[in-house]
Amino acid sequence: MASFRELILGAERPVIEAYLAGLEQGEGVRLHPVFNELRGVRCEGSVERLLEKLHLEAPETHLILPADEAAHLVRALGGERAGAPRIAVHADRGIREATFTYRFRVYARPDAAAIRQGLAPLPAGVVAEGAVAREEENPDAKGPELYAPLHAYVYAGQGRLRGPLAAILDVRDALAALPRMDVDEIALLFGEP
Repeated sequence: MASFRELILGAERPVIEAYLAGLEQGEGVRLHPVFNELRGVRCEGSVERLLEKLHLEAPETHLILPADEAAHLVRALGGERAGAPRIAVHADRGIREATFTYRFRVYARPDAAAIRQGLAPLPAGVVAEGAVAREEENPDAKGPELYAPLHAYVYAGQGRLRGPLAAILDVRDALAALPRMDVDEIALLFGEP
């Protein structure tokens, strides 16, 4: 199982992206960054994000990397490089696992089948917690349903998935693409795996 770390860096994402591109080109290394904001990973402190939007604090970028790549980046940021911007490392935290909640409500059997397929089987290490789903059929509601108070078929449910970061990122992306599936941001649980 790969070990990941979250870095909080003191610069905006475009600056970080440019720095990473220069580091890759200059040192011949290949980095695999995951920017929290682009993959639906919650950044700690919504108050901090609000202050940043109001330009009351210096910008920060939350970035996830495999542990060895994160260590390489932290070393590179700590060194002196001619022409390179000074980027502070505000935090460097090990990620133990990740979790997110989901909920859905569909009115067509093909959509229900797609959701069932997306939720089973789960990747190795991913655990469903508090998962509930119910299926309702109402034969009296047959016919045009666009504005009907009742639907002939309803499949609804919710739950939480928890597990290794890489698997949770993939599962969340797959579920988010399903019809009428609502997925929350991924919360990171910190500590060493």
